[in-house]
Amino acid sequence: MYAAATRFSWLVVVMGLGTAVLFFFLGRSGWWHHRFSVLVISQILTGLSMWVLGHTHSLALMLAAFAVIGANLGVAFFSSVYYSMADPSRKHGRAAINEGVVGAGGIVGSFGFAFMGAQLGLEAPFLWMPAFISGIILLQLLLIRLRRQRDHAVQGA
Repeated sequence: MYAAATRFSWLVVVMGLGTAVLFFFLGRSGWWHHRFSVLVISQILTGLSMWVLGHTHSLALMLAAFAVIGANLGVAFFSSVYYSMADPSRKHGRAAINEGVVGAGGIVGSFGFAFMGAQLGLEAPFLWMPAFISGIILLQLLLIRLRRQRDHAVQGA
């Protein structure tokens, strides 16, 4: 029987491998450029993986869920860096915003997850993650729509 720390280290390694694999493939292809659906699918799969983590005691299912979560980290981070740097005249400001959002998300997400777990039980943050991710997807769609409206208004002026 393996100790809990050893099992957790396997999960973290698999998550890191999921991220690295996506970095490798996204860095060598362009099919995903300007396809919001790739990000949405990745986020939905992550929400489902978190929900599975809230229900399972199976190490195999946990490993699969962590691989998916790691892949989502790869998609999200790689694409955010790519789009931040896409416009050379605005890359410095956008890269700074990207790093700030990544850092803030790490802090707010970690504390929010811990607070919810402490208040509602350890499984609660995992079980509610699909709803949270759905809200994030809706927010992203709203931001895209607002940007398109702004761009359309600027072109019409």
